[in-house]
Amino acid sequence: MHRGQRFFAPNHLFRPSCPIVTPEIIHRLREGATLLSIGAGPAYTEQLLVNRFGVPRSSIHLADISSESIPSEFTFHSFDMHLPWPKNLGKYNYVVFSESATLINCQFSDAHRRVAALGHLLLQGAEHLLSSGQVRIEVVLMLDQIQTALQSCCKQLSGWSYEINAAHGSDTLIVLDRPNQAREQRRTCEVNQDV
Repeated sequence: MHRGQRFFAPNHLFRPSCPIVTPEIIHRLREGATLLSIGAGPAYTEQLLVNRFGVPRSSIHLADISSESIPSEFTFHSFDMHLPWPKNLGKYNYVVFSESATLINCQFSDAHRRVAALGHLLLQGAEHLLSSGQVRIEVVLMLDQIQTALQSCCKQLSGWSYEINAAHGSDTLIVLDRPNQAREQRRTCEVNQDV
């Protein structure tokens, strides 16, 4: 992925302006970090991570509502991401929504339901993180809807930090970090903070 100072993005999920997967994440996965990919479908990105970038297949678990197009060589969890997630799902360093969350805009007809759906995904993802964890989710929503969802989540995730990156067209990347992962440029959730 790196050649000198240049970053080559094999698909849109790796793009430098708004990456779901970064070179740092790939390095950590090679070193034993774990990733849960929600709404993985045929797992093209995950197969790329394994086959091209040397990530151990055991480091990646896939989740989707159906196993229909899931490659059988990956550990798979079947559930609807918009309902409560299974308690026995485990904990991961990364919970990522490669493309599945971009469908919130299509699945829910009104803004209130979209905000509630995004908040639910962020909170459920956060619940399944290890102590050095990160939720990475790409959505196609209005910025005010994203901020409302984050404000609601911050009431339950005091001390966590987040970053909103809307650098690529209408896609917006949200990165939510556990408290010990906070970075200076990220905002910190406070109980009564306006986002």
